[in-house]
Amino acid sequence: QARAGRGLALLGVMAWLALPDVWLADIRPLSDGLGLHVVALLFLSLMLADEAVDPSVAQRWRCVTAVLLGLLPGVRLSSAPIAVVAAIWLARQAVAPGERWRLVALLAASAMAWLLPLVWLTGGIGTFIQLSLAFGQGHWQQWRGDGPQPTWGDGIALWWQHLTHGGIVLLMGLVAWQHLRGIRVVALPWLVAAGLVYLAWLLAGQNPERAR
Repeated sequence: QARAGRGLALLGVMAWLALPDVWLADIRPLSDGLGLHVVALLFLSLMLADEAVDPSVAQRWRCVTAVLLGLLPGVRLSSAPIAVVAAIWLARQAVAPGERWRLVALLAASAMAWLLPLVWLTGGIGTFIQLSLAFGQGHWQQWRGDGPQPTWGDGIALWWQHLTHGGIVLLMGLVAWQHLRGIRVVALPWLVAAGLVYLAWLLAGQNPERAR
């Protein structure tokens, strides 16, 4: 809001709340919506840390980032490529060795908060690894579901539909508008990097003929 102005900030919030893919994901008891919101909060906290004038405020936002980084793989494992980009961004922000150790401790504690109970509930580390490998096969083989596989043309059309409904085109328009008004988006290179990494993961680690 301080950089873009109150009007553009409110427009961004309204656009986020109105995106069909967002609220459709929220009404289902799946990890899709929750993972999406954790990713959004993760990058928001990184941006706030990047642009904070007060060093103590920047440190607090980096601590929030570390906690969210630890939680994200437990909420939605397929967001791991985005978490890697965010972790690199965070590492480049933290310059004091003491603060880096604090962030590592927060990230580890956040991850252990869900990982240890999950391992215990699945019956031990061996069973947990077996279940994890079996679950991960869905990214490399066929998604579950009935009906015929769509063609590549259908898949491309579905991807474009998700890009428009998911807000990517709208986001690009807002960023272009900011640049025209002379407002530089400091985090833009990191956001683009995260998008390209995730796109590579979609093409290599998932099934592009089944748009998801």
